[in-house]
Formats: sequence, C-alpha cells, structure tokens
Amino acid sequence: MGWRKAWRTLTRAVECPKCGKRQQPVNFCRNVDCRAHMRDTKSPLAGLRFHDLRNTAITKLAESQASDMTVMSIAGHVAVRCLNITAIFAWPPSALP
Repeated sequence: MGWRKAWRTLTRAVECPKCGKRQQPVNFCRNVDCRAHMRDTKSPLAGLRFHDLRNTAITKLAESQASDMTVMSIAGHVAVRCLNITAIFAWPPSALP
C-alpha cells in the first residue's frame, strides 16, 4: 500500500459509536452483532493534511533547540533561506523581534 492510500484510509476511517470498531465510512456498522447507524459519524482526522503534520514536526524540532542544519536536513530544505521563511510562520507574531 502506498503512502497516499494509507493516508486516505487513515483520515477517512470512522469509529462506530456503539461497538468502537474502526472502519471505512458506511451507513451501518459492519460488525454483524452491532449494526449501529453511522450515517452522521465523521472521522476525527477529517480535514487533516499530511503537510500539517510535516509543519508541526519541523516546528517542534526547532522548538527543541535542534541546530538549523539538523532541521534543514530532516525537512529537506537545501538553503537556510527556506528555513527562515518557514520560521516566520512557525512562531506567533509576538515572539518575533
């Protein structure tokens, strides 16, 4: 399974409110013993993008006092300029000079 299919499967999966089974969105629970109504059940990860997790990981790494070169190598940034552009959006405006 490729990462795109795995990501779609993860972000669309819903949990049955009655039995707790994780499954793809359907009208009724696929568990034969449950069959709970699930039409309005939404995934808690709906709307989450892979890029959101990437940005969070880079921000947390920078906040943990990792060197710029370490952050750049993990993020795939080639130039320090890319890292500086990302840094502008990572911290709240009150923290900027």
